[in-house]
Amino acid sequence: MIALATPKAAYRRVERDAAILGSDSRALSLYCFEELETSLASALHANRTGAHARRGTALSGAIGAISALRTG
Repeated sequence: MIALATPKAAYRRVERDAAILGSDSRALSLYCFEELETSLASALHANRTGAHARRGTALSGAIGAISALRTG
């Protein structure tokens, strides 16, 4: 298993994995769009506050969500 920085990150990862494994294709698409929306909002906030590292992390999440949607 991948070592995570915080217990909060570990719980978030488990929650995400459970949501993905227990979903049909429609629910997975919805999940990807929600992740995309959340990631873009985080990137915008980080950009406004000058948190460049967080902005990069958020944009990576958005790209991951787009990639997941494209691959189906």
